[in-house]
Amino acid sequence: MAEETQEILSEEDEYAKVETEKLLRKKKKQRIWTIASLVCAFALAVVIIVLSVVPANLRPACVEANFQTIEFFTNSQSDGNGKIDKSDENMNANYDKFVKAFNDSFAQPYIAAIFSGTMSQYKIDETFSDFSTAKNALKTQAYVVLKYAEDKTFTNKNGDIYKTIAGSTLTFREVYLTINSQAEFADVTLYFNMSYSTGATAKLVKLTVKADTSKIYKAFEDLF
Repeated sequence: MAEETQEILSEEDEYAKVETEKLLRKKKKQRIWTIASLVCAFALAVVIIVLSVVPANLRPACVEANFQTIEFFTNSQSDGNGKIDKSDENMNANYDKFVKAFNDSFAQPYIAAIFSGTMSQYKIDETFSDFSTAKNALKTQAYVVLKYAEDKTFTNKNGDIYKTIAGSTLTFREVYLTINSQAEFADVTLYFNMSYSTGATAKLVKLTVKADTSKIYKAFEDLF
């Protein structure tokens, strides 16, 4: 009789041991998942903070900030309201201030750029009309004229060289950029004075992107 009691108790102990081990394993897994979840949540929070602070560079790759001259116009009928020449040492401070304002105009926090669709905005309008027609489009707008000392090659958004349907490449030395005094990321148009590798020159190509050009507007107001 004593032997039967001992056998029953051993089975109960074994059962309790197995269940206890199962429970411990379950708790261990739960701790691992909890720690993993906290780590993931922390990493996501860091990513969101970084994306909300670090600016994305939305400036068209082909419009480099190494201009030879910059001119400011209140409208296409104006003779110009101010000019900065890189070669004039007396204008170094003004030149640097404009370049900073220009770069800042195309800088927007990544998270804002992603959710607003700013990063995907890059519309090319190749009409093959004469560049002189740009003046008609700028009759009532303020704009800056960006001039380079050397030819620049027109590119797609990703920086690859843009090719026309006929396979021609485009180069330019002169760009008109519309600007706005209102502080917001909105559509802005760049008018390129293009030369085609096939021989055509002074042809208009328009590029629409998003930027906050009020920084450029304010820079010129402060400078002139």
